[in-house]
Amino acid sequence: MLVILFLGTIVYAFLGKDRKHFWLWCALLLALLANSSENMADLDNYTAVYNSVIFGDQYSLRFGVSKGWYYLCILFNTLGFTYRGLQVFVIIVSCYLCHRFVRSIDCKRSVFWGLFIVFPGLLQIIQLRFFLGTAIVIWALGPLVRKERRGVVKFIIGVVFSSCFHTSCLFYIILLLVVLYEIIDIKKAILVTALGTALVFGLRSYVPRIIINYIPRAKYERYFISSLSKTTLLDFALILLTWLVSVVVSYFCKKKMDQIKTEETLTETSFNSIISPRIVKCIALLAISLPLLVFDMNFFRYFELGYCLLYIFVARLWKYWHISRKSKLLYLSVFLGMVLLITDYYTPFGTVIKPLFSWSGFHSLL
Repeated sequence: MLVILFLGTIVYAFLGKDRKHFWLWCALLLALLANSSENMADLDNYTAVYNSVIFGDQYSLRFGVSKGWYYLCILFNTLGFTYRGLQVFVIIVSCYLCHRFVRSIDCKRSVFWGLFIVFPGLLQIIQLRFFLGTAIVIWALGPLVRKERRGVVKFIIGVVFSSCFHTSCLFYIILLLVVLYEIIDIKKAILVTALGTALVFGLRSYVPRIIINYIPRAKYERYFISSLSKTTLLDFALILLTWLVSVVVSYFCKKKMDQIKTEETLTETSFNSIISPRIVKCIALLAISLPLLVFDMNFFRYFELGYCLLYIFVARLWKYWHISRKSKLLYLSVFLGMVLLITDYYTPFGTVIKPLFSWSGFHSLL
């Protein structure tokens, strides 16, 4: 049943009408997948943290639970919810924050959500704290890419707030470089980012010395000393390819949109001249996280934000690219196939995805 619901949602996202509240359906679907799974990855760890916060043992202290997550656990326990209740709440709120950004862009939003629930949606509902943190960053990114007044301040506040739930979200502060990139075109921005990434690679031995001042000792040892999930050469090559695909496809979509006249001339001008260049540059800037893969493969998660931004272009192009429906479906099928391959690589079917579709009943939220 869950597989049929999931596949049906994807098909409707591309072929059906662009419903205003389609995001809510996708949020509820992801929440259902998470709630109805008995053996989903990381469930035991999250439940243990929730219980440790409530009962005051040393588990949460030992692993340095972020303050925001700590108080969120306290709040939901006070309200009478179990971890399952917190889980559903966080998934819906995170999707809503993403929706707040997407709805500001003139595009077929259902296409965005049809792609999102595949990747990184299936992974995000497992890494729940990072999902909430990333969603806050996406929401705060809106004013920055739209060049709103105080957009920089709003983004900084958003990143700092997101780090209250997952410390690693502080990395996203590098996206402020899009403001400095304003004086150069996209190609030069990509080149400068590549050179900056190479420089960080050369100075990577200094990274742990800086990081240890900002994260708990247990997390530092887990991600910068432990060999639990080391990145192989093949892993690195595939993750690099993932980033390259996101940059190339977003740049292609941006150039194609420049050639298309939409019904809303003012919106189109604003998107082409302000929003789309900044989004492409943000996707490119995520390459600076590549050197972190030397320490742990889990740092690939930063590229999930890049694909969320990429889907904005795909959804917009789907709405305004006036080619035959068959051609659109062909292009989209190829792109969706690539996203499925990425999903399978980052979230192995047997250990991560399959348990999400193994119905074990609806678990009580209270």
